[in-house]
Amino acid sequence: MAKDQVKSVDTQSEHAEIAKQESDSMPLFDSTLSHMQNMFLVVPHIQAALMKAALNQQKELFCFAGQRCEADLALAENISAANNVQDMMSAYLGFYKDAAQQYAQEAGKATEIGSDIALVAVSDIEKQTRAVATEMTDTQAA
Repeated sequence: MAKDQVKSVDTQSEHAEIAKQESDSMPLFDSTLSHMQNMFLVVPHIQAALMKAALNQQKELFCFAGQRCEADLALAENISAANNVQDMMSAYLGFYKDAAQQYAQEAGKATEIGSDIALVAVSDIEKQTRAVATEMTDTQAA
């Protein structure tokens, strides 16, 4: 029985040693898990930036559409108020001239909104990626 007790004590001490080693390695696991979570947040942040860009472009588009509807109503009023063909043609030409200018301006705004949001998104992603890489490097060095 003494041998069984010695084996049991040896087995218990081995288990205790393994448990101690595992608990000593847990901070590394915890920090790695934290880094992984931070890396996984990068993708939703990209998606949020793209969603913001799309919504800002839609907001601008709806505002523009409202302005164009007002211009269409004004054209209808100008046509109905025309007393001769020259007044009617003047109303049409003014409408199309203004429309061409407004569409050109709107195309520039849409491009600007998209590029501004893209720059902000890329900058944010770069910062997050650097932060995660720095944290991982600091953890591994420690």
